[in-house]
Amino acid sequence: MDIADDGGFAIRAHLADALGLEVSVAGDAQALALGERWIGAARNCDNFLAMVVSTGIGGGLVVDGRLLRGELGNAGHLGHVVVVPDGRRCGCGGQGCVEAEASGTALRAITGADPALASPALRRRTGTLVGRAVASVVATLKGMQGEAPVLDQTASADERADVRETLEEIKPYWKGVF
Repeated sequence: MDIADDGGFAIRAHLADALGLEVSVAGDAQALALGERWIGAARNCDNFLAMVVSTGIGGGLVVDGRLLRGELGNAGHLGHVVVVPDGRRCGCGGQGCVEAEASGTALRAITGADPALASPALRRRTGTLVGRAVASVVATLKGMQGEAPVLDQTASADERADVRETLEEIKPYWKGVF
């Protein structure tokens, strides 16, 4: 869910009061990471990145079995990893961020149409750019050895093939990472 501005509404405190429980608020990708760690595809993984590619691009990063939140609560959020130097201007003020180049919002801005109607070439470009962002995170966290990447088991055979093809395409850019 995209929330542009909560207007100072203290959602955590209101939910805690209403429910009488301890409440934690997380972004969609962080919540996805927690769910996958609890009962999903990453339940046996101590180190992984969960991603959401939708209107924006987000990530939830689990290291040593714990969700990393960071000082501002955005650790693992890889939407602002630069994948196209001198690329499109991003809402964060940066340029060439994966979110500005490969999110559903970006695809709509690039094509002027529904992102679901993007051409195969644009879809491949999008996959490659998302792959570059993931490779950057992997390179940064390369110390996490011994665990294979988790590819969501709900992905179709075609989606799995696309991911594998994209990883092969970006290998030359990330020598020593894959």
